[in-house]
Amino acid sequence: MALRDRLDREEGNVLTAYPDPLSPLAKACRAAGINPVLNYRQLANWRNYDGAPWTIGRGHTGADVHEGLTWTQSLSDAALDKDIADARADLGKQLPWTRQLDGVRRDVLVDMAFNMGIGKLLGFKETLRLVEAGRYTDAAGEMLRSAWANQVSSRAVTLSRIMRTGHDE
Repeated sequence: MALRDRLDREEGNVLTAYPDPLSPLAKACRAAGINPVLNYRQLANWRNYDGAPWTIGRGHTGADVHEGLTWTQSLSDAALDKDIADARADLGKQLPWTRQLDGVRRDVLVDMAFNMGIGKLLGFKETLRLVEAGRYTDAAGEMLRSAWANQVSSRAVTLSRIMRTGHDE
C-alpha cells in the first residue's frame, strides 16, 4: 500500500477541526463518554478545556488550524500532499542516511514523522540507530516498546511489521 493510501486509512479524513487526542478537552470528552472528534461540543463546559493542537483533514495541525475551522475535500487533499512532502523533507534533512534506505522502510519513518513530527521521531535514538545499521527486526521491536506504540496501537504494529519485513501490505 502506498504511503498516501496508508496515511489516508490511518488518519481518517475529518473536514471539521477537532481537538488533539491527547489534549485536556479530548480526555475530558472520553471520560464523559463523548467522542471528541465528532461531538466535543456536547461536553457541557468544553470551552474550559484546551483542545490544542487542533487537527483537521488527515492529521493536519498548525497555526492555521483552530476550533470551528471547516475544510473542503480539495483542501484536505492538498494539505495531505504538502504534509507528506514536508515529512519527507524533514526526514532527509535531519537523517540524510535515510535516503539510502529502500522506499518501503523509508516510508515507515516518513509515516512516523508525519504522525508525531520529526522532533519526536529523532527521540527514537535506538530505533534509528538500528535502522541505520540494517537491523530491521530489532528496530521493529524497539518501535513497539515505545509510548508512541501504546498511543497509536495498530498503526505501530503495522509499521513495525513493515520495518521488519520490508514489505508493505
